[in-house]
Amino acid sequence: MSKAMPQQRHNAQKAPGRRLRREEKIAVCRETISFFRELLDHNRYGPILADSVPKTRMFHHPDALPPFQEKVDIAKEASGDASSADVNKLAVEDSTTTPSTPPTMKPLATPTPRIFAGDTLDVAIRLKATENLNPLILNMASIFKPGGGWQNGSSAQEEQIFYRSTYDLPMTDHFKLDPGRKWRYPMPVTGGIYTPNVLVFRGNELNGYPIWEYEDCVFFNFVAVAALKNPVIVDGKFTDEGRDITGEKIRGILRIAGLTGHRDLLLGALGCGAYGNPKREVAMLFKEVFGEEEFQGWFDHLDFAILDTRQEGNCALFQEVLLG
Repeated sequence: MSKAMPQQRHNAQKAPGRRLRREEKIAVCRETISFFRELLDHNRYGPILADSVPKTRMFHHPDALPPFQEKVDIAKEASGDASSADVNKLAVEDSTTTPSTPPTMKPLATPTPRIFAGDTLDVAIRLKATENLNPLILNMASIFKPGGGWQNGSSAQEEQIFYRSTYDLPMTDHFKLDPGRKWRYPMPVTGGIYTPNVLVFRGNELNGYPIWEYEDCVFFNFVAVAALKNPVIVDGKFTDEGRDITGEKIRGILRIAGLTGHRDLLLGALGCGAYGNPKREVAMLFKEVFGEEEFQGWFDHLDFAILDTRQEGNCALFQEVLLG
């Protein structure tokens, strides 16, 4: 196998700095999918990519991951101690997943969030290069299908991740590598999907989605959660129901992260673009949930990557709310 990825075969690549037309992004989508077979055959990446398919798991219910400390306390009362195996067994009783090690509790307060302006993958790659972080990345996903509208040339955050990576490989299971898979879309309203070891092998849209050399490719782990789409807004705020559901979505993100062993997160302005969620309320909900007793000591980094493609002002607003 060559050390270099094959040369680009589509005609979409243009001068850096230009957004691609819909039909060009459809060509990128098709080309990305066409590389999956070759990547699976790669002697280094193939086994990791194949293994990520059956390890992709859906968390189904808002109560599927009750407060982690409560589970630890229950296990301690039952056995005098709480091993990882004991706690994992308790977690599986309410979930279709098989979580790995639960979070190591530390006597620390929740870290101060950091807000980075930029594309999600670009920020993640920068954090990995400069701080040696490998954050669990929030995919602000479609509730109905993997990749949202990426096969139709759409350009939201989820689509951009799919254009540049193997994310669709485990989510769609193109090669039937998970014959025992029982879950399927649509995603639960307050659930999520955890996917390890997604390979990013292309650059961003402004650079024409160039295909990278093998040695430049990088793995990341993802949690997909769908924001409410066009929720009822009254005086610029959620209804009580919308607020409760969105709060549970955020708690679900943190619980899935903790139970899959991740202490560093890269989040986003959940639903604050085309989905029409009230951005200030979403930012405030993140801040409130971060401060809840359940999550104290779980995380080392709670970072945000926010790209204001339409001058929404999300980046400045999240900075104001989360750091105010």
